[in-house]
Amino acid sequence: MNKLKSFLRLTRMTHGFFLAAAVLIGQLVTIGHLPIPRILALSIITPVFISAGAFAINDYTDYETDKANERKDRPLVSGEIDRKTALYISLVFMPIGVIASAFINPYSLLIAVIFAALSYAYSIHLKKVAVAGNISIAASMTIPFIYGALNVSNTVPISIWILSSMAFLSGTGREIVKSIQDIEGDREQGRRTLPIKIGEKPSIYISVSLIALAMLISPYPYLRITQYLGNDLYLSLVALTNLMFITALYDLLKRKHYNDFRKETYIAIGIGLLAFLLPVL
Repeated sequence: MNKLKSFLRLTRMTHGFFLAAAVLIGQLVTIGHLPIPRILALSIITPVFISAGAFAINDYTDYETDKANERKDRPLVSGEIDRKTALYISLVFMPIGVIASAFINPYSLLIAVIFAALSYAYSIHLKKVAVAGNISIAASMTIPFIYGALNVSNTVPISIWILSSMAFLSGTGREIVKSIQDIEGDREQGRRTLPIKIGEKPSIYISVSLIALAMLISPYPYLRITQYLGNDLYLSLVALTNLMFITALYDLLKRKHYNDFRKETYIAIGIGLLAFLLPVL
């Protein structure tokens, strides 16, 4: 049981389920119903396995930084899982996710390859570069919506781009704060993250601005997108999402409680996914 818990912490499996939900949203918004069971199963395997592999390789390459930041919550740092095992998990899980997409259509395969390549690029180099690392992580939160649309269509409707933009903005804002949290370890490793280059306070303001912009866009589906038009369930869940974001921003600006910010924005993103998903089921 302890090994299973360590594995789930390494692969952040809940993130994979969030991404799978985004894929379902992409499919439902695009065609109005779920695809056939074979496509549905394959389309869920891709984000869950690629995400698990991505987190495993990230912890493998981030081992020294996590040690410097005393991240005892990381199973590699705590010694619950050795580095070689994390590498093997990544090398097995990533290809499974990509291969699954190949049995859907060429568009899905292309997106999966991009998603996997971006994950490796982030772990190996991009996370060391100001903004590029934050954007790549936010993009990985955005891609599943587009992937879901391309599972069932040759085009991505404008409604998916709108939903994706909210995920991208809030995801980028959240990841900038993670860079602030990790600033000491990143500095020791010679990384050039945004907080190291421009400072903590300006980075906080950028994060707040991005999340605020995502909140400003959030009423648009209720007013303009057919699947959510006048839908009270969407409106109420988005209101709750925004309330969580406001609470998180308060903790960030007034208290600089970075851990609370991360937890609260994680919950907000989960509620936001429900706002996108439940009205179209």
